[in-house]
Amino acid sequence: MEKIIITVGWWFGSRGREIEKKIAQKLRIPYYDKKLLVVVAKESGLALNFLQDMDEKHPYSLLHSLCLGQPNLEMGNCSISVERMTFRAQQEAVLHITSQGSRVIVGRAAGFRV
Repeated sequence: MEKIIITVGWWFGSRGREIEKKIAQKLRIPYYDKKLLVVVAKESGLALNFLQDMDEKHPYSLLHSLCLGQPNLEMGNCSISVERMTFRAQQEAVLHITSQGSRVIVGRAAGFRV
């Protein structure tokens, strides 16, 4: 079977999660929604509670907060927003799990990473 990566954005009330779960079940491939945050926490060393708070921070998702975030961390000679740091950690986790095979990934701006 060829590798299939499906990334789905959804809006509250759209019943998107139900649809994506059915797609993953039908194709017999792993499904990631909030479970992706557990992967991000393990791989990045960021606290799961922190990632969950960032995930719920803005009604338009982490991508929205990334655009509106203000630099507030100093890393050497570089300022980086907490939102951007979180986005990068999620990006790396998405790339890692998609390198392992077919996946359905819901939300977390996954479509902007693959």
